[in-house]
Amino acid sequence: YVKVRQDVALAVPDEVALREAAVITCTLGTAYHALVAQANVSSGDTVLITGASGGVGRHAIKIAKHLDTRVIAVTSNPKKEHFIRVAGADETLVCPDLNFARSVKSLTDSAGADAVIEVVGATTLVESMRAVRNGGRVVVLGNVEGEAATIWPAHLILKEISLVGTKSCTRGELDDVLSLVADGSLEAEVVGSVPLEEGEEIHRRMEEGRAE
Repeated sequence: YVKVRQDVALAVPDEVALREAAVITCTLGTAYHALVAQANVSSGDTVLITGASGGVGRHAIKIAKHLDTRVIAVTSNPKKEHFIRVAGADETLVCPDLNFARSVKSLTDSAGADAVIEVVGATTLVESMRAVRNGGRVVVLGNVEGEAATIWPAHLILKEISLVGTKSCTRGELDDVLSLVADGSLEAEVVGSVPLEEGEEIHRRMEEGRAE
C-alpha cells in the first residue's frame, strides 16, 4: 500500500491504461511543463531537443509537435535515430561528438532555435547555448552525467539568452496531459514491462546503455 495526500492524487481516466499512467508524470508531464510553462513555446517556433532518443526526449518531441512547433532532435547514437523519427521530429541530427550547433544554425538560416529543451545537461549545455537564437530560451530538464557545467557569461549577455531550470509538472498540468492521452491527442510510449524481481537487471542494462 502507498499513502499520499489527497490533494496530490489524480484519478486516471478510464481511457488511460495503468501501465501508461505509470510513466506519464516523468515523461509527458515533465516535458509539458518544460515546453509550456518554462520555454513558453508558440505555434511555429523551432524547438531543439537534446537527448531526444531517451524516454523524456521522445515524449518532449510528442509534446512539441502537439504544440505545432518545428522540432530538431539530437541523438549521439546512430542506432537510436529511428526512435526520434517515429516520435515525430521534423529534423534529426546524429552527433556522436555532440557538436550540433553549426547544424542547427544551418537548418534555421543561421538564426538558431527559438527554444532548447536540454535533456542531457552539462555535457551539451554550452553547445545548446550556441545553437539557440538571440533572445532564445534554454530550458535545462536533466543532467544525465551529474557533472558541473562551465558556461561563459558572455553567451548570456551578448545573445540575451534566458537560461531556465525545470522539474516535474504541476497537478493542473498533469491533469491536462492525462486528458490529452485519454482523447488520443498524445501517446504515452511504454516499450514493455518486467516483473519487479527483474528490476536490478533492468537498472544494470540502463547503466550500460543497453536498455531499449
